[in-house]
Amino acid sequence: MNMTKTKEAVAPQEETVAVTSVFDEDQSGRWMRDSALGYAMTHHKHNGGMTTPQQLVDNANVFLNFLQGETK
Repeated sequence: MNMTKTKEAVAPQEETVAVTSVFDEDQSGRWMRDSALGYAMTHHKHNGGMTTPQQLVDNANVFLNFLQGETK
């Protein structure tokens, strides 16, 4: 009686994956908002951390407008 198992060969399966742009419009907008908030937080920290949350959001909007190329 033979106690060894034989291994069956498994044929590789081919998958088709749709390639999309890594930096599409959604991610671009998210990156800009994240960067603007990061810049506002850095500005907040370098200036003594005395801004209110509303001022921080206002500063983030200023940075976001700058990143988008808009001026007011």
